[in-house]
Parts: sequence; C-alpha cells; structure tokens
Amino acid sequence: MPQAPSGFDAVPSVPWGTHITHFFNTGDDLRDMLVPYFKAGLENNERCLWVTGGEFNAQQARAALRGAMSDFDARESFGQIRIQDVHHFYAPGQKLKPQALVDGLIRAEEDALGAGYTGLRTSGNCAWVDRTQWKDFDIYESLVQQAVRSRRMICLCSYCTNQGSDLIAVMDRHDFAVSSRRRPTCEAV
Repeated sequence: MPQAPSGFDAVPSVPWGTHITHFFNTGDDLRDMLVPYFKAGLENNERCLWVTGGEFNAQQARAALRGAMSDFDARESFGQIRIQDVHHFYAPGQKLKPQALVDGLIRAEEDALGAGYTGLRTSGNCAWVDRTQWKDFDIYESLVQQAVRSRRMICLCSYCTNQGSDLIAVMDRHDFAVSSRRRPTCEAV
C-alpha cells in the first residue's frame, strides 16, 4: 500500500488505510501532535476533517494551523480542511449509531477522491465518550479499523489518558499508538 507523510518525527510516513490512536493529557499535547499531522496531510493534497474537543477547540486548532501554514485560510475556504467541535458530530449522552458514522467516513473519502484529493485524513478527540456510550463507541472503533483497510484514509483518534476508558481495548482497535507525555489535566468535553 502506498505511504503518506504522517507529520510525526518518530514515524515519518504511514500506509494509507492506517488507524492510529493518540493518548494525550493536555490541549498542548493535542496541538503538538495534530498540527504537524494535519499540515502533512494538507501539503500532501489530502482532504482533512478535524473533530476537536474541550482541551483544544476548533478556534484554537484554526489559529495553530494558521501559524504553521501561511495558506491555511485559503485551504479552509476552498474546502480542503474542515474543523469542527465534537458536538457537531456526536450528541453527548445519546445512543451512537456506529455503522452510520463509519458510512459517513467512507462517503467523505469517496468525495475527497472524486474532488481530486489524494485521500482523506481525519482526527477526532474522543474525550467526550462517557461510560454509557462506551460499548457503542467500541463497536464504532472496530468498524473504523475494518473500514480503513485498503482505503485512501488515515484516521487518528485521540484519547485522554485519565478519561477512564480501557486503554488496552482502545489500542486493540488501532494499528498503532502514539503518546504525549505531559501531566494529566484533560477533562470531559
């Protein structure tokens, strides 16, 4: 499978069809990991979707990417990247529809390819998932893991290390994990 730049110093490129988990503690962790990740995707002519959360919201994400890329505003205006807070995609406390969410990712990848992009790069902050939603979210992560295979997608899911999820189960639903090493401070979204 062809490779795409990752934006990570330790792993410079990843194959298309990769599902990554990222463990973070602070908004700074999210910024430090995700700005280079999305910058690499934008420079590789990928369409990008960034679903942000409380520790590092959409406004902060835009400002950070604007600081990293002089043409960020044009790329966002043209539709190469979409940045939205988690509440535009998921309803906290409500039952998830895992298959519908995965179907949306596949449509987004197909739309990106149809528009001439090399693929789709996504990231979502998963700190909003509460105990009542965990079973459905675990199903969603398993479906994403299956769906990205042989597709021109790279999906990264960020989990707060103190959110109480089963971190081993999270790692089992991803190809590999990256971690930030700051003192835990993250809160539910």
